[in-house]
Amino acid sequence: MIQTCARCSCSGRSAYAFRKATPETRAAWLASGVRRIEARGLCQPCYRVERMAGTLDRWERRNRSQEEIVEEWSHLADPLLPIRQECRRLAAQLHMDWRALEQAVFRAGIRSRFTDFANDVKAAA
Repeated sequence: MIQTCARCSCSGRSAYAFRKATPETRAAWLASGVRRIEARGLCQPCYRVERMAGTLDRWERRNRSQEEIVEEWSHLADPLLPIRQECRRLAAQLHMDWRALEQAVFRAGIRSRFTDFANDVKAAA
């Protein structure tokens, strides 16, 4: 999929597409002026310039932070279901791959939703 740089409006491909493409395909893209889109919607040269100037914060991130993801997951998840099952169920709703969602939840230190729920029930009783 062709993308456009947010700063210079050149055409580009995602870093993922560049990694997966064959060397011949990459060479053809570069010869036709297609650049690699790094992050924040910036092509590689623009990203480098903004990073060196210390102005990357002017460009909005294209992904959400782990805290935002986990907060949204905690709000939507059923505490009685296993984490993996909940991740598979909620991933499409959060516009994520279920494995990436599960990894974000585990990185946040949430290991067992049922244990937390059971402790809350005991404390309330």
